[in-house]
Amino acid sequence: MTTVGRRCSSEVQQDVIIDRDDHPGMSGESLNSSQSAVNRELYDQFWAQSQIRPPSAQSVWPVVRDLLPTNRRVLEIGAGKRPRVPIEGSIFVDLSWEAGRALALLGANAVVGDAGALPFSSSYFELVVAAEVLEHIKDDQGALDEWSRVLKPGGRLFLSVPLYRHMWTIFDRTVGHLRRYEPRDLQVQLERAGFQVDRYATDRIALYRGMNRLAALGVAVVGSRFAMWMEERVHAPLAERLARRRARKMDWREQLAQEKDMRATSALVICTRP
Repeated sequence: MTTVGRRCSSEVQQDVIIDRDDHPGMSGESLNSSQSAVNRELYDQFWAQSQIRPPSAQSVWPVVRDLLPTNRRVLEIGAGKRPRVPIEGSIFVDLSWEAGRALALLGANAVVGDAGALPFSSSYFELVVAAEVLEHIKDDQGALDEWSRVLKPGGRLFLSVPLYRHMWTIFDRTVGHLRRYEPRDLQVQLERAGFQVDRYATDRIALYRGMNRLAALGVAVVGSRFAMWMEERVHAPLAERLARRRARKMDWREQLAQEKDMRATSALVICTRP
C-alpha cells in the first residue's frame, strides 16, 4: 500500500490507514498478482492519455451527490481520472499510479492499492463508491466482502456494473473486463457480502453494440490503443451525455434479481450494510 495524497489528515493516518500485512482479515489479490499487474499496466497507459473530469461532469453525479454523508467519510475505489465523489476530503484507492498521482496533485487523499485488500480500518466509511470496477476484479466476491468490511453499519455502497453475458464483445476484453453480470447473480453476491439492495436502475445505450463492433475492427487493425482511444473520446462522452439526459427520469426499482430488460447495458445499484 502506498499513500500518494498530499493532504492525508492525522485522523486518516492514525485511525484509517493501516498496513495490510498487519491486518489478517484482509482478503483479495496481492498488488503484484498477475491480474493486478495487467490491470495496472492497462490503466496507467489509459489514464496517461486522459484528462481529469470533475465529479459534476460524471453521469452519476446527481445520484452520488444525494448519497454523500455530512461527515464526508467517503471512499471511492477505482476512480481513475473520473472521480464521482468530491476530490477534496474524500479518500481514493486505485491500482493506477498515474491516476493516484493526478488526484493527489489536486489535493486528494489517494492510495495506490488493490480494491480487494483495502488498507483501512473496519466500519469506518459512510459511503463507498465503485463505478465500473467490480467487473475488472478476479475475486469479485472477495472485493464485495472487503467493501462491506470497511463500511459502517448503515453505510451505503454505490456501484455500477455492465450487464448480461450476451452483450459481451471484444471491447470488454480489451478494456480489462473479466465478466458482465446477470442481475440475479449480482444480487446473490451482494447479499452474500452482507449488503441489502435498496434500489437499482438500468441504462441503455442504443448504439452500444455498433460502437463496440467499430472498436473491435479498430483493435484488429490498429491494436488495443484504438479501443482505449474509443473509450476516452467516443464511448465515455456519449454515454455520459445520454445518461445525464436520462438522470432526471431514472426509473429506480427494488427487485434487482427480477430485472428482465435484456437490452440494458449497465446497472446502477445502491445498497446498505445493515
